[in-house]
Amino acid sequence: MSLKQKLIAVILSVLLLGTSFYLLFITYNQSETINRMEAEVTATSPYILNTNQTAKERYKIMNIIYEKDVVYAIIHLDNGNIKVIQIDEAFVDPSLNNLNDGYLYRENGQIYIRAQ
Repeated sequence: MSLKQKLIAVILSVLLLGTSFYLLFITYNQSETINRMEAEVTATSPYILNTNQTAKERYKIMNIIYEKDVVYAIIHLDNGNIKVIQIDEAFVDPSLNNLNDGYLYRENGQIYIRAQ
């Protein structure tokens, strides 16, 4: 090999290693950011309704969101606020065609989705 070929091989090797380490660190940083964001979401938030009900509660469902194995309902409270509630299991009224048209009831530790 000539000196010129050796120089080109060294430059390409350095570029390959540099690009590999750069991409590795960028991917690691992004995964750390995602993990941090997931930890912030699982922390208590003023937008997540996780309190125990004291009486029969009725909320208008705005949207249902599925994230992996968890179901969330975005609900409209009577005072005008919007909250998110996690649904582990719920009774759905068979006469209800669209979940977003229904109302979410929390009563005696159970969640019901009914038409009215």
